[in-house]
Amino acid sequence: MEVKVQFFHVALLILFFGSLLSRTNGRTSSSLSVVGIAQPCSIHKRCARGLCCLKQGQRKTCHSLSRHRQPCSSRIMEGYYYERHCPCQTGTCRGNICT
Repeated sequence: MEVKVQFFHVALLILFFGSLLSRTNGRTSSSLSVVGIAQPCSIHKRCARGLCCLKQGQRKTCHSLSRHRQPCSSRIMEGYYYERHCPCQTGTCRGNICT
């Protein structure tokens, strides 16, 4: 019985210290989430791979990266979203067109 109690106390300590270690800048690592296409995005809700956070009007939503010969943007705003067009999936954005 005593071994079970000690094991329980050790498990509680591991959970407690583990939760302290997972905190960064006052937020837990779970405060960042990944969202899919057409979903609202923000500094805390990042778009999934292959998507970008695009601001159109007042809304910011996830859109597919631009493809060859499509309009593009390479200027990121506030570190997480683009205006008007997403960057290129492959190649480079020249004259606002993916090459």
